[in-house]
Amino acid sequence: MMTSRKSLNRHIELIGEQVLEQAGRYQEHRPDVSLPRQWHAISGFGAVERTANGAMLALSNGYCELMWLTNHCVQVTVAVSTDDAALLSASDAIVGANSAVPSKFSDERDFVWLSTPSVRCRIHKGSGAIDLLSRATAPVLSNVVVSFGEDGNGGSRLTGVGGSNEVGYGLGQWAPQTDGQAVLTWNAARQYTTPFYAGLCDEGAYGIYWDNPARGRVAIGDSLNFAAEGNSKTARFYLFAGRSMAEVVESFTSLIGPATLPPLWQLGLHYSPRQGITQDGLMEAARRLREDGLSSDVIHLNATYMDAFKVCTWDDARFPDFAATINDLHRMGYKVTVDVIPAVKVADDYHVYASGVDQDAFVSIERPIDVISWGGVSRLPDFASKRVRLWWVNQLKHLIQARIDGVFNVDSEPTILDEDGLTTLPDRAGHRSDDGVTAPHWQVHNGYAVQMAEASYESLYAFNAQQRPVNLTQAGYTQSHRHASAVVDSTRHTWEGLRDAIAMTVNMSMSGAGIVGVTVPDGPDAELYIRWLQAMALMPILRMEAGHDGFDAQYWTLDPDQQRIVRQALAFRYQLMPYLYSLMAACATHGTPIIRPMAYNDNSADLRSVNDQYMVGDMLLVAPAIVPGQHQRDVVLPAGDWYDLWTQQPVMGDQTIHVDCGLDTLPVFVRAGAVVPIWRAMPNLSTPHLATAKLRVYPGVHRSSVYEDRGDGFEYREGAYRWLHYETRWSNNRFRIERHVEGDYEPSHPPSSIEVVGFNSEPIKISIDEQSAPVWYYENETVEISVSEFQSIEITSQIGPSDETIVSRPKIE
Repeated sequence: MMTSRKSLNRHIELIGEQVLEQAGRYQEHRPDVSLPRQWHAISGFGAVERTANGAMLALSNGYCELMWLTNHCVQVTVAVSTDDAALLSASDAIVGANSAVPSKFSDERDFVWLSTPSVRCRIHKGSGAIDLLSRATAPVLSNVVVSFGEDGNGGSRLTGVGGSNEVGYGLGQWAPQTDGQAVLTWNAARQYTTPFYAGLCDEGAYGIYWDNPARGRVAIGDSLNFAAEGNSKTARFYLFAGRSMAEVVESFTSLIGPATLPPLWQLGLHYSPRQGITQDGLMEAARRLREDGLSSDVIHLNATYMDAFKVCTWDDARFPDFAATINDLHRMGYKVTVDVIPAVKVADDYHVYASGVDQDAFVSIERPIDVISWGGVSRLPDFASKRVRLWWVNQLKHLIQARIDGVFNVDSEPTILDEDGLTTLPDRAGHRSDDGVTAPHWQVHNGYAVQMAEASYESLYAFNAQQRPVNLTQAGYTQSHRHASAVVDSTRHTWEGLRDAIAMTVNMSMSGAGIVGVTVPDGPDAELYIRWLQAMALMPILRMEAGHDGFDAQYWTLDPDQQRIVRQALAFRYQLMPYLYSLMAACATHGTPIIRPMAYNDNSADLRSVNDQYMVGDMLLVAPAIVPGQHQRDVVLPAGDWYDLWTQQPVMGDQTIHVDCGLDTLPVFVRAGAVVPIWRAMPNLSTPHLATAKLRVYPGVHRSSVYEDRGDGFEYREGAYRWLHYETRWSNNRFRIERHVEGDYEPSHPPSSIEVVGFNSEPIKISIDEQSAPVWYYENETVEISVSEFQSIEITSQIGPSDETIVSRPKIE
């Protein structure tokens, strides 16, 4: 994605044509991926030796080692020689592995078999190719072969054949294409990429993590093709298989580690005022949000708050009392986040630049490289070095001590300017690691954004140790999630862009970026603006962007009824904050993604092709309107029973239904059996508003978990948290809720009541812990029980066998 000519011209006016010419010798457009034309496959079978967790295969022109890491994951290393493999360092992305996976080994005439209770690997003795099987008899992935390049700069390649009727997910921000169109594994123009692909097919699910950060591409057509530049004669990758997408993705996330848990307030609306705003204008925007009833928690300052785009500064002319302004926003219930950019402006009177020169902190080609950024001639920190990352930690201290609460790492691919738009560092730029090894930029480019995010996180933690860091990033790679939450921030403000934003978020979530959200862009189309906000209302991160070129956010151009719909969408998000927070905690604890495709837990062919709906956790189905003028749409429901969130009416699953979706309606369905924590609508997430929490129960059979802690700080690491696990089920005409508590945290505001929907007549009896309930109410087909702590609740209904209010009442044997 390039900048528009209008945008580029505006920045040329700012920094001048001569500045572009001055640094022009360092500007190189990102070249196309340079891969060899001839490949040499590592194949042919020689001998096999069983190892503790797998096997070592001697091939005719190399060797292959397979090692089980989990029941669903096998690590594969292929090399021309063992000496080459010894040079392959451990990947920073990999943090989790099981050293004792129960496995079996079988050496047959034509095949070598390696298996766990969940997955089988079949190695063909004739070719050395690998097949991967789950529980089905046919492989989910077959004929996996690694080749190395024989000409040019060399390269490494993995090929394989997926299953039948396959749909793919992953690869970071850009959705996998199944028509052979290549997806580049290269962070360009504020993108998040990772070479993990998950395929869902008739035979089951599988995943491939191609553990190579160099520039490369992935093509998916009749076969899969992962390829990367480089002259190494060694490749390492990971194969995953399971019966469902959930088994594959959660095995991958256990391998790369869970996300870092942000504070509760990160879930609040992030509002970014217009560019170039002044101190007085900022306070007016904050007051206006409150006066208009827009639920919001974060005021974000884009890069124009800086003094001439000098990172770690602010413009004293527009913010004469920056720290006092931050304090005023805090008193209004806001947190404050700011943009930080890696580009350090070249200016002798600039303390960050002077310090960077003194510490030899900048990327070099024999000498430090001058590049062009929004502030003019600049230099980029060499974040490959831990020493430089520590230097960056101390540069951000100035901002953090002014009491900003979080940062947004932007242009961290890294992005630089030239006369045609956005590009990045030249391939020959060198990055120096702490052990003295210098790597060319093309080999480590994808890691730059990760390393910057890591340094920013460490700075927030170091200088505000009582508060969990809020660290956001546009660009990222496999392990970015351990340091920062990701934001899709480069979509077009069109209806096609809205579809893309949903697909991007789902695919990033399937790629390990479990805490991911979207910026709602401004634009002239009121309907599109509303639909975009509705579609993203339950994303883990929600940002609202004000207009550019001096205009306010589009919200204030809407008519009163449209503004009401916007407020309604935000109020809906805030009511479901405890649910979203529980999902975020599960993501940080277990790596479980928050936003999921419809086929995440259900490998139905009907669900695989659905790309205009998504799941929030396993209990909420969101089906937004994404077509102009749309007032009705089809919704594909998975198997099981569901409830319309708004009408609370039950609906049978495993069918396609037609629903209304007027401009003020976002179709949402709740899985039967779900226990959903709900807060009342509130202007922000400060503690006094949380006293009216309740649990809403949708009768059925399911297991739900609700997470609670203080919402910030690190006491949860010492046990100051609790999980509330609920199990719901029917037994004849009795509906039962069982509750189990894990953890020691005692909230100051326990749930005030439990609402159980879907009863068309008053229950006969309600018991709490086997005793008659002292107080309960029945109205509008809802039972409300005044209770906070309990182990079990049982409701005996008057529903007869022909009553359809409860669509399914499975008998519990």
